[in-house]
Amino acid sequence: MGKSKNKRNNNNNEHNPNVHHESTVEGSGAPKAPVWIPLEGNPEVLSILSKDLSGYEDWGFSDCLGLDYELLTMCPQPCLAVLLVFSTRALDEGISAMKKIEEGGPSSSKNETEIAEKPVDESEGEKQISEKQEEQTEEVSIEKAKAEEPSEKIAEEIKLKEEEKVSEKFKDLYFMRQMVGGACGTIAIIHSLINNRDPFLPLKEGTILHQLQVSTQHLSPTERGESLANFEELFHIHQNAASTGQTKRPKAKSKPKKTGFHFVCFVHHEGFVFELDGRKSQPVQHIPTTTDMFLFRAAGGIKKK
Repeated sequence: MGKSKNKRNNNNNEHNPNVHHESTVEGSGAPKAPVWIPLEGNPEVLSILSKDLSGYEDWGFSDCLGLDYELLTMCPQPCLAVLLVFSTRALDEGISAMKKIEEGGPSSSKNETEIAEKPVDESEGEKQISEKQEEQTEEVSIEKAKAEEPSEKIAEEIKLKEEEKVSEKFKDLYFMRQMVGGACGTIAIIHSLINNRDPFLPLKEGTILHQLQVSTQHLSPTERGESLANFEELFHIHQNAASTGQTKRPKAKSKPKKTGFHFVCFVHHEGFVFELDGRKSQPVQHIPTTTDMFLFRAAGGIKKK
């Protein structure tokens, strides 16, 4: 994100298969919440939304042609934030495959062990006694596990306390989780703008961004994400920007379409590069940086992903 002279162009809605979209995450918003149209990874679309949220017309987004030093020097300066759009399909497929291996591996080994350790010379009476003891031991283990298992209420309290710790640790860094499907592009822009309110982009009173920051600053990251489902004016601004891109506008559906792409934001905060990903529970701190070196340091962090 840097200085921009981009102007709106609402006339090009033809389908472009090369345009990247954001992924969606099933959230816990209101049951009748409208469907958010996924944003394009298009600097013009992102700049429209940035302007409508913040009221700043002289700041916007531009394409970064690569992560090599020579290509990074072509980007406008100063750079206040970097948005990364990446495919989640390979990552999700890899995680799914690992889960299947973990579920299948131990169970097979357990069966083989049980067969190998099963005595072959027990009398029938001894077998019945042994089986009865095993059943009793299993019942005790189950009851013990149930007693140790925390209730949903306790689990929720633990979760809230953990989020309070995160909020305290990063109290000056605005972060929200993605709880609304189709909104990760907008969340990335919100992260880029609010976290540059001092000194570059002071929040303008009366703007959507100012309303959002004031109404959610006391909330946890999860509660901030859930609040988007009921922020009607922000929803309409998002829809307007999403409909100005090069991709044909999707038909309204009960659930947002999963595009397989996701937006992540990188910002400079208190001398470090921070990664703000709505799919994670908290910000991720990367390497030290200065304002002048931020773009290059952020690129280094992206290369390691």
